[in-house]
Amino acid sequence: MPIIKERRTRWGKMEKSHIPISSLVDQYILTCRTGGKTFSTIRGYREKLRRFLGWGEVAKLGDFTVEMVRDYISHLQSAHKYEGHPFNPTQDNLLSQAAVRNHVIVLRSFSSWLDRELYAAENVLKAPGAQGASKGHRGAY
Repeated sequence: MPIIKERRTRWGKMEKSHIPISSLVDQYILTCRTGGKTFSTIRGYREKLRRFLGWGEVAKLGDFTVEMVRDYISHLQSAHKYEGHPFNPTQDNLLSQAAVRNHVIVLRSFSSWLDRELYAAENVLKAPGAQGASKGHRGAY
């Protein structure tokens, strides 16, 4: 009797929307570490992505959408400085535009990594019509 091998699904065609974002963030940080990013860069990425995970609206890869990221950015724009910080008390002033922009940069980098590693079918945060990350054209996030 012949042995029938079951066909395996290729990585690029597997359903990945159920993968927890937290495990993907861990993989991304590991990739950054092994890719030669500096300690301070990795620390900043980790802090910003952990804050994003703590926000609570994203649990699985399928939840990671442009609309959800826009909601998160809106949340950041109304967040107070040091809100939820373990050592510093919350201040009355809001996060600066530069701080919010840094969060966006990290999320876009994470989204690009998801695309490169074939976790996502496309880079959901790539600016429409953009060929790459050019300084002249940033997405409206």
